[in-house]
Amino acid sequence: MKKSILLLLLSVVYGLGAQNKADKIIVHPDQGRYIIPKEIYGQFAEHLGSCIYGGIWVGENSSIPNIKGYRTDVFNALKELQIPVLRWPGGCFADEYHWMDGIGSRNKRPKMVNNNWGGVVEDNSFGTHEFLNFCEMLGIEPYISGNVGSGSVEEMAKWIEYMTSDGDSPMANLRRQNGRDKAWKVKYIGVGNESWGCGGNMTPDYYSDLYRRYSTYCRDYDGNRLFKIASGASDWDVNWTETLMKKVGSRMQGLSLHYYTSKGWEGSKSSATKFTKDEYLWTMGKCLEMSDILKTQTGIMDKYDPDKKVGLMVDEWGTWWDQEPGKHTALYQQNTMPEFLNRRYTRSTSSWLSIITLISYVLTKVSVTAFTGGIFLESLLGLNFWVGAVGLVLLTGVFTVIGGMKGVMTLSKIQTPILIIGSFLVLFLGLLSLGNGSIAQGWSSMGCYNDRCFQLDQFFEKS
Repeated sequence: MKKSILLLLLSVVYGLGAQNKADKIIVHPDQGRYIIPKEIYGQFAEHLGSCIYGGIWVGENSSIPNIKGYRTDVFNALKELQIPVLRWPGGCFADEYHWMDGIGSRNKRPKMVNNNWGGVVEDNSFGTHEFLNFCEMLGIEPYISGNVGSGSVEEMAKWIEYMTSDGDSPMANLRRQNGRDKAWKVKYIGVGNESWGCGGNMTPDYYSDLYRRYSTYCRDYDGNRLFKIASGASDWDVNWTETLMKKVGSRMQGLSLHYYTSKGWEGSKSSATKFTKDEYLWTMGKCLEMSDILKTQTGIMDKYDPDKKVGLMVDEWGTWWDQEPGKHTALYQQNTMPEFLNRRYTRSTSSWLSIITLISYVLTKVSVTAFTGGIFLESLLGLNFWVGAVGLVLLTGVFTVIGGMKGVMTLSKIQTPILIIGSFLVLFLGLLSLGNGSIAQGWSSMGCYNDRCFQLDQFFEKS
């Protein structure tokens, strides 16, 4: 009987493995209908929290490992991600950023107060050269967000000349004086950011006129072709989109769209880490609104641009919560222990923690399973303990390879109710045995040893 039970279990295990081995996923790349532009996986780097200083940039003299001033772990992580586009310097920060403060010798650059994000003082050590060189090293297409809110037409025009002109022009020569002979390739230029809000609190009519003026002087130099992006609407603001489509139209190649899941911009936005089930479900539902917003906004654009020559550029979207207590910057990310060690010490420290944790878990898991399994098979079938223990480990390995992760998960679903029911059966049968057929008597007898009975809490106190 015992051998029959064991053979039945082995046949179930093998059957699960064979079933999963037959599962297939067939891909037909030649039948694809849509192309997903790589730019949809673009990223956004703003002077906010430790995104730039302490994140991307630590400086060449920092004790933190770096590559020409760029933090090594961040550099390598972004290289692995193969980011197609990176937007900088903002965000709201862009409409207070004056690019000439961020060029030339770093120790001579003027400091600035970041009024949008925490009022922190920045030394401008990360500027145009640092950003564009960073993009060049990683093969990223740079997306420059120009200052319309507090900057002039001349300032934006000269910035584009500085970055992209290879001629004998004043700004190109200034770039050469600052150590860069060859012009960079810059494709995307944002003409302002959130001009309806932090970028100037403008009306759509007023901004439309400003866009026409500023974009006129965003010129193409020496083979560089700009893709000009107008500051678009926030989520459901269809009036902003319609006004720009009417008054700007084909003068822009792209129109931005921003959307954040937030309870609102006045008062508390609630905590990022402490929330109820209802708040979590609300957040998920709010995120799903993005699909309807895209349909609505593109519907308006299609009315004025049926040939779809103007692209809708979603260059900001996410969630927004209250600032964490005790943090001086506006955003703060909760991290895991390996991430903390990585940031606080070195990447190797977090790697060693992961290795030690993994090895200790595997050793304890395997040893406990092998030990109990060896005892079980020895008692059930009379097998030698070591034969049963080692055989169980090998059998588990073979099953995992044949059945794959799906087989393991399927078996876990079967094991879970068996273990729960078995635990209760062991408890009740044990109590019945202790109490000579009475569970109540067995429970009261749990504190008895060598015919001496006492309360369990007294036992623990005495021992």
